[in-house]
Amino acid sequence: MIELNADFSFERDTYGWQLHQWRDGKDKKGQPKRQKTTTYHANLHQICSTVIDRTAGNCQSMAELQALLVNAEDMLIEYVESKAA
Repeated sequence: MIELNADFSFERDTYGWQLHQWRDGKDKKGQPKRQKTTTYHANLHQICSTVIDRTAGNCQSMAELQALLVNAEDMLIEYVESKAA
């Protein structure tokens, strides 16, 4: 499994990719609980697009959105280059 950050991780399965999104929530008794939602994707491009799309919803301005997109691209390039070495 590849941990992207505290909110997202993903892994390959037999048919494609699973994206896990973690959220803080509460159980039936009101106690804090970490909840996981899993969605299924055909390729890594879809995983990346989904993470960026979901994260972009938290941006409050165009400047924040632009920073998110630049940082996402830089992180992916850094990761790919480190695996190629």
